[in-house]
Parts: sequence; structure tokens; C-alpha cells
Amino acid sequence: MPPHHKTPPEAASEKSFLDLLNAYKELLTVIVFFLGGFLWVYGIFATKRQVNVLLWYTLTYNRMIESRLAADAAEKEIDELTQVLKDLKNLPLCDAGCTSRIEKTTEKRDRKAREREESIKNYQAAQTQISGAIERLVPVND
Repeated sequence: MPPHHKTPPEAASEKSFLDLLNAYKELLTVIVFFLGGFLWVYGIFATKRQVNVLLWYTLTYNRMIESRLAADAAEKEIDELTQVLKDLKNLPLCDAGCTSRIEKTTEKRDRKAREREESIKNYQAAQTQISGAIERLVPVND
């Protein structure tokens, strides 16, 4: 017998399989519908992990911006304090109050310089974290 002809048992099993599918077509339709809906929802809406990654990225980016703004503000205040010190040191007569003011202004300027350095470190750390996260999310093809 040629290979393309089916024997009666094969034809009977195929017919019984089609009869089985036909009997459960409504159930299969519902299963396929909900499975397709689930896959569509999963593809459209963000997962909890994706939302957490986006939240982390946003908070880190905000920290980076705040650090940069703090560093810029400290730099501006350092420049102002340096000008005040320059003006105080150029006074022809400097009494004890003047000397005390020079010391306090110098301490304040030094404190602002440390704050500025800390802000710059925080900025660089946040920038490094964001760069690393972006490299992990979007691999570079070499």
C-alpha cells in the first residue's frame, strides 16, 4: 500500500480526535481567549519589577540633579564668602571684631567647600549608577 494512504485505524483515530475537538470547541475558545488576553495585558502593562526599576531610576536621577544644584549653590556661596574675606582683609584698620569676622567667614567658607565636595561625590556616584543601569538595560553591540 502506498505511504500516503491511511489505514483504517489511523483514519478512525484522526476522526475521533476531530470529534473530541469539536465537542470542546467552546471550552477551547474560552481558554484561547483568556490566554490571549493575559498575554496582551502582560505585554501592554508594566510589571511590578519594571515599575520598581523606573522608580529607582527616577529617584537616582533626582538625587543626581539635587546634588548638582547643591554643588552649584555651594560654589556660588564660596565665591561670595571669598569676596567678603578679600574685602575684610583689604580694610586699612582691622580690630578684634574684624579679625573674629574673618575667622568665622573662613570657617564658613571651608564648611561650604566640604559640602560642595560631598555634593560632587554624590552627583558622580548617582551618575555612575545610572550609567551602569542603562548599560545593563540597553547592551551595546560591538
